[in-house]
Amino acid sequence: MHTHHHILVQKLKAHSQALALPLGRRIGQPGHDVARDYLLQRMRLTRLVPFLGDSFEISYELPHPNTKVLQKFTNLVTSVLSRQHHGLASLL
Repeated sequence: MHTHHHILVQKLKAHSQALALPLGRRIGQPGHDVARDYLLQRMRLTRLVPFLGDSFEISYELPHPNTKVLQKFTNLVTSVLSRQHHGLASLL
């Protein structure tokens, strides 16, 4: 029988492997979009609530420290779970 701890470790390992992409996750690399899409899918499946509106994504721009060229960034932000899902034992 699997303990709760063992199941949690297995979930963490699976998510880490899904995000440890050989394509890299830096902005502009192919793995960046793959990682973002994976996280968005997990956020929806675990029934997290977007922080603002219908989207978990909040975009902003900052200048590159060396070139001063604006770069687009996106944070994935969630609110707390809705009351009906309080106590939901899940891991992204």
